[in-house]
Amino acid sequence: MPIKLTRIKGALDFPRPDWGVIAAWLARRVPAAEHWQAWTEVLEDWYGRINKGQHGRFRGVRSEHIFALAPKDFSGIEPLLEFGEVALETIDRLVGNQEKRDRPLPLIVLPDAHLYYHYLAHHQPQGEFGGALGQCIKSGYVHVVLGPGSLDLRQLWLAHELAHVCTSGLNLPLWVEEGVTQLAEEALHTQGQFHLETGRVQELKAYWHTHGLKDFWFGKGFSLPDEGQSCSYDLARILGKFLTTDHREGFAEFLRTAQAADAGASAALECLGITLESLAAQFLGAGSWTPVPAEASAFCRRGELFLQRGEFDAAVADFDKTLELDPGYSQAYSGRGDVHLRAGRWSQAVAEYDKAIRLTPNQAAANNNLAWLLATCPDDAVRHGERALRHAQKACEATGYLHWKCLLTLAAAHAEAGEFAEARAWTRDAYREAPLADRPAVKPRWEALKEEKPWREDLTVTTQLLSDAT
Repeated sequence: MPIKLTRIKGALDFPRPDWGVIAAWLARRVPAAEHWQAWTEVLEDWYGRINKGQHGRFRGVRSEHIFALAPKDFSGIEPLLEFGEVALETIDRLVGNQEKRDRPLPLIVLPDAHLYYHYLAHHQPQGEFGGALGQCIKSGYVHVVLGPGSLDLRQLWLAHELAHVCTSGLNLPLWVEEGVTQLAEEALHTQGQFHLETGRVQELKAYWHTHGLKDFWFGKGFSLPDEGQSCSYDLARILGKFLTTDHREGFAEFLRTAQAADAGASAALECLGITLESLAAQFLGAGSWTPVPAEASAFCRRGELFLQRGEFDAAVADFDKTLELDPGYSQAYSGRGDVHLRAGRWSQAVAEYDKAIRLTPNQAAANNNLAWLLATCPDDAVRHGERALRHAQKACEATGYLHWKCLLTLAAAHAEAGEFAEARAWTRDAYREAPLADRPAVKPRWEALKEEKPWREDLTVTTQLLSDAT
């Protein structure tokens, strides 16, 4: 007799939906106006499966924006949901969120620590769960899980995690995100009030003057095993207060603009007119507070951000620093290639992409961008249809033939090779895979193919490049 999971006790305790597949299916088949109801039905089915695995111990309870699964014997679920609705409204005001939600927010309340950690183990296999029994799960369908505790404690945890939910669509530096969560706690719960005693002020200043702020600005401080963790959370709260008090008008725009790659430095200058050094100095006094990444990967991410902003000198400086720290970091060579390409230095761009590909043969960005250059460059001496095809195929293989930019590059390579039927076919595929906002960029290329003309691009302004951060 074949083995069935239903015969194995505990095997279906927490069925794990593939939220990406579900979201894609709903997007194709359900009108936008009906998404809320569709997601509600999906949650009902998911909760029903969890409840079956838990022998019927749970029930589903809804409020306006939250759909909770909670133990049947937890009488506090209704007041918890009422608190959650107030919290969502308060946090949305704090972060300037005016977008209407298109799906309910799942909240799972678990009755004991064993079940709570059993659930989290799937999402955080490294076992770093933090002290409070509350987590915002950002993978897949963003949702909140709460463990055992009094109603009062669960409200405090919920306020904190809902702030993570409300900022989950942003690419915030961790110090900004944790500052927002603690401001939410303070606004919503008596236990979230922050009283900074004189002695604690001196402890914080002494710690950061000794250790510097690089761990704080780039997020490592929040997982340190020593007092650096509590010092990071306290400083995030303090700087968050400064931002919302002194720069309230530009705070929401700062949140929408801030990027983790540079710790929010560019956004602070652009939206608030301040540097992060001056912000830190408001509390810590004079010191060396400039955000400087500690690792090659952080320098490379910041370099890509500078590249996107058109700050080429700053981008090259960060890519150079990346390679100084790690000579084998292929994305930095690819990034330098992008800078050369946009500056019209075609030969230097080819050389940098070749270095990246020698280190990482299947790197999608380097293969795609090199292929695009070889297929569409206005300089006849640079173009090479055969090489363009080879690298375009590698980029498509690396992205599963699903990324529209890679498909369009493959079309360009076929056109350069004079294979216009294939070019038209891949252009159609690129159009189908492209987001609606990007489809207008594909249409003009189709018109050129009708006349069996290969594409020629002003590569200093092209939007076809693929980023490692894409």
